[in-house]
Amino acid sequence: MKHRFVWMAALALAVGAFPAATAGPAAQTVDRGGLVGVRLLKAVDAGTLDWSVDLPAACAGCKLLRTPETSAQNAREIYFHIAVPSGSVALDGMHVRIAPDKLRGLVIGKTHVAFSRTADGIRFDVPHPLPLKPVGDLTTVLTQPGLTMVIHHNDPLRKRGAYADRRFPARQDKAALNLEFAAREAVERLGLMPKVLAAKATFLIQNFDTSYPTTSATTAHIDAPPHWHIQIVNGRADAHLYIGDDGLLTMNFISVAVPKPWTPGGLLLGTPSPYLTPDGTLLATDMVQLDGHYAFSADGQTCRFEPVGEGYDNGVDLDCGDGKPVRVIVTDALETGALRIGLNDRETIYRYDPDTGALLSSEGHK
Repeated sequence: MKHRFVWMAALALAVGAFPAATAGPAAQTVDRGGLVGVRLLKAVDAGTLDWSVDLPAACAGCKLLRTPETSAQNAREIYFHIAVPSGSVALDGMHVRIAPDKLRGLVIGKTHVAFSRTADGIRFDVPHPLPLKPVGDLTTVLTQPGLTMVIHHNDPLRKRGAYADRRFPARQDKAALNLEFAAREAVERLGLMPKVLAAKATFLIQNFDTSYPTTSATTAHIDAPPHWHIQIVNGRADAHLYIGDDGLLTMNFISVAVPKPWTPGGLLLGTPSPYLTPDGTLLATDMVQLDGHYAFSADGQTCRFEPVGEGYDNGVDLDCGDGKPVRVIVTDALETGALRIGLNDRETIYRYDPDTGALLSSEGHK
Protein backbone atom coordinates (compact mmCIF):
# COMPACT_ATOMS: atom_id res chain seq x y z
CA MET A 1 0.00 0.00 0.00
CA LYS A 2 1.34 3.41 -0.89
CA HIS A 3 1.77 5.92 1.91
CA ARG A 4 -0.28 8.92 0.90
CA PHE A 5 -0.19 11.02 4.09
CA VAL A 6 -1.24 14.47 2.90
CA TRP A 7 -1.83 17.48 5.10
CA MET A 8 -3.11 20.92 4.28
CA ALA A 9 0.50 22.03 3.85
CA ALA A 10 0.80 19.55 1.01
CA LEU A 11 -2.17 21.15 -0.70
CA ALA A 12 -0.57 24.55 -0.30
CA LEU A 13 2.55 23.23 -2.01
CA ALA A 14 0.43 21.72 -4.78
CA VAL A 15 -1.47 24.94 -5.35
CA GLY A 16 1.81 26.82 -5.30
CA ALA A 17 2.96 24.61 -8.17
CA PHE A 18 0.06 25.96 -10.23
CA PRO A 19 0.57 29.76 -10.28
CA ALA A 20 -2.00 32.14 -11.68
CA ALA A 21 -1.66 33.25 -15.29
CA THR A 22 0.92 35.92 -15.93
CA ALA A 23 -0.50 39.33 -15.10
CA GLY A 24 -1.50 41.41 -18.10
CA PRO A 25 -2.78 44.96 -18.46
CA ALA A 26 -4.97 46.22 -15.65
CA ALA A 27 -8.48 44.89 -16.20
CA GLN A 28 -11.24 47.39 -16.92
CA THR A 29 -14.17 47.51 -14.52
CA VAL A 30 -17.75 48.75 -14.60
CA ASP A 31 -19.92 49.89 -11.73
CA ARG A 32 -23.02 47.95 -12.78
CA GLY A 33 -24.48 46.00 -15.66
CA GLY A 34 -22.65 42.89 -16.72
CA LEU A 35 -20.54 41.10 -19.30
CA VAL A 36 -21.45 40.06 -22.81
CA GLY A 37 -19.19 37.23 -23.96
CA VAL A 38 -18.35 36.90 -27.67
CA ARG A 39 -16.69 33.83 -29.15
CA LEU A 40 -15.35 33.86 -32.73
CA LEU A 41 -15.11 30.28 -34.00
CA LYS A 42 -12.12 29.69 -36.25
CA ALA A 43 -12.07 27.73 -39.46
CA VAL A 44 -9.77 24.70 -39.60
CA ASP A 45 -6.08 25.71 -39.86
CA ALA A 46 -6.93 29.40 -39.46
CA GLY A 47 -3.76 30.02 -37.48
CA THR A 48 -3.18 33.03 -35.22
CA LEU A 49 -5.33 35.97 -36.29
CA ASP A 50 -5.07 39.72 -35.79
CA TRP A 51 -8.31 41.26 -34.67
CA SER A 52 -9.90 44.40 -33.25
CA VAL A 53 -13.42 45.47 -32.29
CA ASP A 54 -15.43 48.59 -33.11
CA LEU A 55 -18.12 49.02 -30.47
CA PRO A 56 -21.39 50.73 -31.50
CA ALA A 57 -21.28 54.48 -30.94
CA ALA A 58 -24.75 54.28 -29.39
CA CYS A 59 -23.32 52.41 -26.40
CA ALA A 60 -21.05 55.10 -24.99
CA GLY A 61 -20.68 53.31 -21.66
CA CYS A 62 -19.58 49.99 -23.16
CA LYS A 63 -15.98 48.81 -22.80
CA LEU A 64 -14.04 46.13 -24.60
CA LEU A 65 -12.29 43.81 -22.13
CA ARG A 66 -9.15 42.30 -23.56
CA THR A 67 -7.09 41.03 -20.63
CA PRO A 68 -5.76 37.55 -19.71
CA GLU A 69 -8.83 37.14 -17.51
CA THR A 70 -11.38 38.12 -20.15
CA SER A 71 -9.95 37.29 -23.58
CA ALA A 72 -8.01 34.51 -25.29
CA GLN A 73 -7.04 33.06 -28.64
CA ASN A 74 -6.34 29.41 -29.37
CA ALA A 75 -6.51 27.06 -32.34
CA ARG A 76 -10.29 26.79 -32.04
CA GLU A 77 -11.46 30.31 -31.24
CA ILE A 78 -11.00 33.89 -30.15
CA TYR A 79 -13.12 35.19 -27.33
CA PHE A 80 -13.53 38.53 -25.59
CA HIS A 81 -16.01 40.31 -23.37
CA ILE A 82 -17.84 43.61 -23.47
CA ALA A 83 -18.67 45.35 -20.19
CA VAL A 84 -22.07 47.00 -20.50
CA PRO A 85 -23.57 49.57 -18.10
CA SER A 86 -26.93 47.78 -18.13
CA GLY A 87 -28.66 44.85 -19.75
CA SER A 88 -30.99 47.14 -21.70
CA VAL A 89 -28.39 48.84 -23.90
CA ALA A 90 -28.25 47.99 -27.61
CA LEU A 91 -25.22 46.38 -29.20
CA ASP A 92 -26.35 46.57 -32.81
CA GLY A 93 -23.88 46.92 -35.64
CA MET A 94 -20.94 45.31 -33.90
CA HIS A 95 -17.87 45.25 -36.15
CA VAL A 96 -14.94 42.89 -35.66
CA ARG A 97 -11.96 43.56 -37.93
CA ILE A 98 -10.51 40.17 -38.79
CA ALA A 99 -9.85 37.96 -41.81
CA PRO A 100 -13.49 37.01 -42.51
CA ASP A 101 -12.70 33.82 -44.42
CA LYS A 102 -10.91 32.43 -41.35
CA LEU A 103 -14.11 32.24 -39.29
CA ARG A 104 -16.76 29.53 -39.34
CA GLY A 105 -19.16 30.81 -36.70
CA LEU A 106 -20.08 33.22 -33.94
CA VAL A 107 -21.32 32.46 -30.41
CA ILE A 108 -22.61 35.08 -27.98
CA GLY A 109 -23.15 33.82 -24.47
CA LYS A 110 -24.15 30.24 -25.25
CA THR A 111 -26.06 30.98 -28.47
CA HIS A 112 -25.01 30.77 -32.12
CA VAL A 113 -25.62 34.14 -33.80
CA ALA A 114 -25.80 35.04 -37.50
CA PHE A 115 -23.25 37.47 -38.93
CA SER A 116 -22.34 39.01 -42.27
CA ARG A 117 -18.87 39.09 -43.78
CA THR A 118 -17.39 42.38 -44.95
CA ALA A 119 -14.17 43.21 -46.76
CA ASP A 120 -12.32 43.69 -43.47
CA GLY A 121 -14.21 41.48 -41.01
CA ILE A 122 -17.70 40.64 -39.79
CA ARG A 123 -20.75 42.56 -38.58
CA PHE A 124 -23.53 41.39 -36.29
CA ASP A 125 -26.15 42.46 -33.78
CA VAL A 126 -26.09 41.12 -30.23
CA PRO A 127 -29.49 39.56 -29.40
CA HIS A 128 -31.94 41.38 -27.13
CA PRO A 129 -32.16 41.21 -24.18
CA LEU A 130 -28.39 41.06 -23.85
CA PRO A 131 -27.10 37.62 -22.84
CA LEU A 132 -25.10 38.70 -19.76
CA LYS A 133 -23.08 35.53 -19.55
CA PRO A 134 -19.30 35.13 -19.66
CA VAL A 135 -17.75 32.74 -22.17
CA GLY A 136 -14.47 30.89 -22.00
CA ASP A 137 -15.66 27.66 -20.45
CA LEU A 138 -17.18 24.75 -22.35
CA THR A 139 -19.64 23.15 -19.97
CA THR A 140 -22.64 20.83 -20.06
CA VAL A 141 -25.14 20.77 -17.20
CA LEU A 142 -27.32 17.73 -16.43
CA THR A 143 -30.15 18.14 -13.95
CA GLN A 144 -32.58 15.86 -12.16
CA PRO A 145 -34.52 16.37 -8.93
CA GLY A 146 -32.01 16.61 -6.10
CA LEU A 147 -28.90 16.47 -8.27
CA THR A 148 -27.02 18.72 -10.71
CA MET A 149 -24.05 17.47 -12.72
CA VAL A 150 -21.61 19.98 -14.21
CA ILE A 151 -19.26 18.60 -16.86
CA HIS A 152 -16.35 20.76 -17.97
CA HIS A 153 -15.14 19.57 -21.39
CA ASN A 154 -11.39 20.02 -20.98
CA ASP A 155 -9.56 20.51 -24.26
CA PRO A 156 -5.74 20.48 -24.56
CA LEU A 157 -6.04 23.22 -27.21
CA ARG A 158 -7.92 25.50 -24.81
CA LYS A 159 -5.89 25.06 -21.60
CA ARG A 160 -4.96 28.35 -19.93
CA GLY A 161 -4.15 29.90 -16.59
CA ALA A 162 -2.46 27.47 -14.21
CA TYR A 163 -2.47 24.80 -16.93
CA ALA A 164 -1.17 26.95 -19.80
CA ASP A 165 2.49 25.96 -19.70
CA ARG A 166 2.08 22.50 -18.23
CA ARG A 167 1.40 19.09 -19.65
CA PHE A 168 -2.33 18.59 -20.09
CA PRO A 169 -3.58 16.52 -17.10
CA ALA A 170 -5.20 13.85 -19.27
CA ARG A 171 -5.12 11.14 -16.62
CA GLN A 172 -6.70 13.34 -13.96
CA ASP A 173 -9.28 14.60 -16.46
CA LYS A 174 -10.45 11.06 -17.21
CA ALA A 175 -10.38 10.11 -13.52
CA ALA A 176 -12.52 13.11 -12.56
CA LEU A 177 -15.19 12.21 -15.13
CA ASN A 178 -15.32 8.58 -14.02
CA LEU A 179 -15.52 9.54 -10.34
CA GLU A 180 -18.17 12.18 -11.04
CA PHE A 181 -20.59 9.72 -12.62
CA ALA A 182 -19.79 6.97 -10.14
CA ALA A 183 -20.72 9.47 -7.42
CA ARG A 184 -24.06 10.11 -9.13
CA GLU A 185 -24.72 6.37 -9.04
CA ALA A 186 -23.74 6.20 -5.37
CA VAL A 187 -26.00 9.09 -4.37
CA GLU A 188 -28.91 7.37 -6.09
CA ARG A 189 -28.19 3.93 -4.60
CA LEU A 190 -27.92 5.37 -1.10
CA GLY A 191 -31.38 6.90 -1.50
CA LEU A 192 -30.16 10.42 -0.83
CA MET A 193 -32.07 12.32 -3.50
CA PRO A 194 -35.45 12.35 -1.68
CA LYS A 195 -33.69 13.34 1.54
CA VAL A 196 -31.80 16.24 0.04
CA LEU A 197 -34.98 17.44 -1.70
CA ALA A 198 -36.85 17.30 1.61
CA ALA A 199 -34.09 19.50 3.03
CA LYS A 200 -34.69 22.00 0.19
CA ALA A 201 -31.22 21.48 -1.18
CA THR A 202 -29.53 19.59 -4.00
CA PHE A 203 -26.32 17.71 -4.66
CA LEU A 204 -23.83 19.32 -7.02
CA ILE A 205 -21.13 17.14 -8.61
CA GLN A 206 -18.54 18.49 -11.03
CA ASN A 207 -15.04 18.06 -12.41
CA PHE A 208 -12.29 20.68 -12.78
CA ASP A 209 -11.83 23.19 -15.61
CA THR A 210 -8.52 23.76 -17.41
CA SER A 211 -9.70 26.75 -19.50
CA TYR A 212 -9.26 29.53 -16.87
CA PRO A 213 -12.84 30.72 -17.51
CA THR A 214 -13.84 34.35 -17.05
CA THR A 215 -15.86 34.98 -13.89
CA SER A 216 -16.02 38.81 -13.81
CA ALA A 217 -14.58 41.89 -15.50
CA THR A 218 -11.36 41.41 -13.53
CA THR A 219 -11.16 37.71 -12.61
CA ALA A 220 -11.01 34.19 -14.00
CA HIS A 221 -11.23 30.88 -12.16
CA ILE A 222 -7.97 29.09 -11.32
CA ASP A 223 -9.37 25.58 -10.99
CA ALA A 224 -6.14 23.84 -10.01
CA PRO A 225 -4.63 21.42 -9.08
CA PRO A 226 -6.85 18.77 -10.75
CA HIS A 227 -9.79 17.64 -8.61
CA TRP A 228 -13.48 16.90 -8.58
CA HIS A 229 -16.27 18.24 -6.36
CA ILE A 230 -19.26 16.83 -4.57
CA GLN A 231 -21.30 19.10 -2.34
CA ILE A 232 -24.78 19.89 -1.07
CA VAL A 233 -25.80 23.27 -2.47
CA ASN A 234 -26.93 25.50 0.40
CA GLY A 235 -25.38 22.97 2.74
CA ARG A 236 -22.25 23.44 4.82
CA ALA A 237 -19.44 21.62 3.08
CA ASP A 238 -17.78 21.78 -0.34
CA ALA A 239 -15.38 18.90 -0.89
CA HIS A 240 -12.44 19.33 -3.25
CA LEU A 241 -11.14 15.83 -3.95
CA TYR A 242 -7.66 16.21 -5.43
CA ILE A 243 -6.32 13.74 -8.00
CA GLY A 244 -2.67 12.76 -8.31
CA ASP A 245 -0.59 11.91 -11.36
CA ASP A 246 -1.30 8.21 -10.69
CA GLY A 247 -5.06 8.69 -11.12
CA LEU A 248 -5.77 8.15 -7.41
CA LEU A 249 -6.98 10.67 -4.83
CA THR A 250 -4.48 12.59 -2.74
CA MET A 251 -6.69 14.50 -0.29
CA ASN A 252 -10.04 16.04 0.58
CA PHE A 253 -10.14 19.77 1.18
CA ILE A 254 -13.25 21.35 2.76
CA SER A 255 -13.65 24.97 1.70
CA VAL A 256 -16.92 25.89 3.45
CA ALA A 257 -17.39 26.43 7.18
CA VAL A 258 -18.79 23.41 9.01
CA PRO A 259 -19.63 22.86 12.69
CA LYS A 260 -17.37 20.99 15.10
CA PRO A 261 -15.85 18.41 15.13
CA TRP A 262 -15.21 19.23 11.46
CA THR A 263 -13.31 22.31 10.35
CA PRO A 264 -12.47 23.78 6.96
CA GLY A 265 -9.12 22.77 5.53
CA GLY A 266 -7.26 19.69 4.37
CA LEU A 267 -8.15 16.36 5.94
CA LEU A 268 -5.68 13.63 6.81
CA LEU A 269 -6.32 10.59 4.63
CA GLY A 270 -8.64 8.17 6.37
CA THR A 271 -10.62 11.00 8.01
CA PRO A 272 -14.37 11.27 7.27
CA SER A 273 -15.80 14.46 5.78
CA PRO A 274 -19.42 15.57 6.41
CA TYR A 275 -22.26 16.36 4.03
CA LEU A 276 -24.71 18.56 5.91
CA THR A 277 -28.12 19.90 4.92
CA PRO A 278 -28.83 23.65 5.28
CA ASP A 279 -30.14 23.11 8.83
CA GLY A 280 -26.95 21.27 9.84
CA THR A 281 -28.29 17.70 9.69
CA LEU A 282 -25.65 15.14 8.79
CA LEU A 283 -26.80 13.43 5.60
CA ALA A 284 -23.67 11.53 4.52
CA THR A 285 -19.91 11.28 4.92
CA ASP A 286 -17.08 10.50 2.58
CA MET A 287 -13.44 9.50 2.98
CA VAL A 288 -10.24 9.45 0.96
CA GLN A 289 -8.50 6.34 2.22
CA LEU A 290 -4.78 5.80 2.80
CA ASP A 291 -4.45 4.03 -0.55
CA GLY A 292 -6.06 6.93 -2.45
CA HIS A 293 -9.38 5.14 -2.88
CA TYR A 294 -12.73 6.79 -2.17
CA ALA A 295 -15.77 5.83 -0.08
CA PHE A 296 -19.15 7.54 0.34
CA SER A 297 -21.50 6.53 3.19
CA ALA A 298 -24.99 7.21 4.50
CA ASP A 299 -27.20 5.50 7.10
CA GLY A 300 -24.73 2.71 7.74
CA GLN A 301 -24.31 1.82 4.06
CA THR A 302 -21.04 2.50 2.22
CA CYS A 303 -20.34 2.77 -1.48
CA ARG A 304 -16.72 1.90 -2.22
CA PHE A 305 -15.04 3.29 -5.33
CA GLU A 306 -12.31 0.91 -6.51
CA PRO A 307 -10.15 1.97 -9.46
CA VAL A 308 -10.16 -0.16 -12.58
CA GLY A 309 -6.52 -1.16 -12.90
CA GLU A 310 -4.05 1.21 -11.28
CA GLY A 311 -6.02 4.46 -11.40
CA TYR A 312 -9.49 5.97 -11.66
CA ASP A 313 -8.68 7.16 -15.16
CA ASN A 314 -9.44 3.61 -16.33
CA GLY A 315 -12.85 3.59 -14.64
CA VAL A 316 -14.52 2.97 -11.29
CA ASP A 317 -15.75 -0.33 -9.87
CA LEU A 318 -18.56 0.81 -7.57
CA ASP A 319 -19.79 -1.52 -4.82
CA CYS A 320 -22.51 -0.26 -2.49
CA GLY A 321 -22.96 -3.57 -0.67
CA ASP A 322 -26.32 -4.17 -2.34
CA GLY A 323 -25.21 -7.11 -4.46
CA LYS A 324 -25.25 -4.98 -7.61
CA PRO A 325 -21.67 -3.88 -8.35
CA VAL A 326 -21.25 -1.67 -11.38
CA ARG A 327 -18.29 -0.61 -13.50
CA VAL A 328 -18.43 3.06 -14.50
CA ILE A 329 -16.45 4.19 -17.55
CA VAL A 330 -16.94 7.64 -19.11
CA THR A 331 -15.59 8.91 -22.42
CA ASP A 332 -15.92 12.44 -23.79
CA ALA A 333 -15.56 12.99 -27.56
CA LEU A 334 -14.87 16.72 -27.84
CA GLU A 335 -14.91 16.89 -31.63
CA THR A 336 -18.36 15.35 -32.01
CA GLY A 337 -19.89 16.42 -28.69
CA ALA A 338 -20.70 12.95 -27.34
CA LEU A 339 -20.40 12.12 -23.63
CA ARG A 340 -20.74 8.35 -23.12
CA ILE A 341 -21.53 6.91 -19.69
CA GLY A 342 -21.00 3.17 -19.43
CA LEU A 343 -22.55 1.27 -16.51
CA ASN A 344 -21.60 -2.39 -17.02
CA ASP A 345 -23.20 -3.26 -20.36
CA ARG A 346 -25.56 -0.26 -20.37
CA GLU A 347 -24.67 3.03 -22.01
CA THR A 348 -26.08 6.52 -21.98
CA ILE A 349 -24.97 9.07 -24.57
CA TYR A 350 -25.36 12.77 -23.87
CA ARG A 351 -24.92 14.75 -27.06
CA TYR A 352 -23.88 18.39 -26.71
CA ASP A 353 -22.94 21.29 -28.95
CA PRO A 354 -19.12 21.13 -29.25
CA ASP A 355 -19.01 24.94 -29.57
CA THR A 356 -21.09 25.85 -26.50
CA GLY A 357 -21.52 22.74 -24.36
CA ALA A 358 -25.31 23.07 -24.55
CA LEU A 359 -27.08 19.72 -24.08
CA LEU A 360 -28.80 18.62 -27.29
CA SER A 361 -30.15 15.15 -26.50
CA SER A 362 -29.71 12.00 -24.44
CA GLU A 363 -29.95 8.38 -25.45
CA GLY A 364 -29.99 5.32 -23.22
CA HIS A 365 -31.23 4.20 -19.84
CA LYS A 366 -30.93 7.52 -17.97
